[in-house]
Amino acid sequence: MQCAEPLIALQISGALGRFWHYNSHVSEGRRWLEAGLALDDTNDDVLLPWRARALNGAGALAWLQSDYAAALPLLEASLQLWQARGDQHQIATVLNLIGLVWRERGDVWACARRLRALPGHSPPPQRLSRHRDRADQPGRDGDV
Repeated sequence: MQCAEPLIALQISGALGRFWHYNSHVSEGRRWLEAGLALDDTNDDVLLPWRARALNGAGALAWLQSDYAAALPLLEASLQLWQARGDQHQIATVLNLIGLVWRERGDVWACARRLRALPGHSPPPQRLSRHRDRADQPGRDGDV
C-alpha cells in the first residue's frame, strides 16, 4: 500500500471489504486490509471506528478462506473497539461473525460460553436448554 495517511488507508480498505467479499477478491482484500491496519495502531479517536471496520473486514475475509486462527483475533480486536464505542449494531455484527467462526471450527459451545460472558449479550437460558440434549456428543460438556 502506497499511502502514508493511516486514516485514508483505513477508510478505503474498510469501505472495500464488502466489494472484495461479494466479488471473490478475498486474498487481495486481506492484503489491502492488513496493509492498512499495519500503518497505524494508535488509539486516535478519529481512527478507531475505521480501524474497527477494517479489523472486522479482515476477520470476515479470513473466515471466508477458512483461516479461523487469523479470523478470531481480528474479530476480537474489532469487538473490543466497538464495545469501547458502545456501538450495539456493530457489536452484534462482529459477534455474529465470531459465532460463525466457532461454528465452522465445530465448537458452538465455546461460542455460547463466550457470549454468556459478555454483559448484556447473554442468550436466554431457555433458548439454550433445548440444545443440552445434544451435549452427549463427544467433546460436549453441556454446560453453556
